Amino acid sequence: MPEAANETPQATTVEARWRPKTDEIVRDAESDKVGVYKATYDGVAYLRPVGGGCEWPTDQGNLRKATQEEKVTARLKAENRRSSGY
Repeated sequence: MPEAANETPQATTVEARWRPKTDEIVRDAESDKVGVYKATYDGVAYLRPVGGGCEWPTDQGNLRKATQEEKVTARLKAENRRSSGY
């Protein structure tokens, strides 16, 4: 039976149920940064920059899987920072 036009459909995709694993590279949609997922406490996710650095908090709903291109780019930037002494 079709849903009524004013009803919001239930999310049934894998992405809607996805939760990151510790040390998985993810994208924070709020800050538009890619980082390494560390943990979630009370709905707040904590990420670190790829290659290390200061952790930042974001709402867990802002997280999404990083694409392969985003992962490679983040790793390359981290290696460039490391090799240039930053």
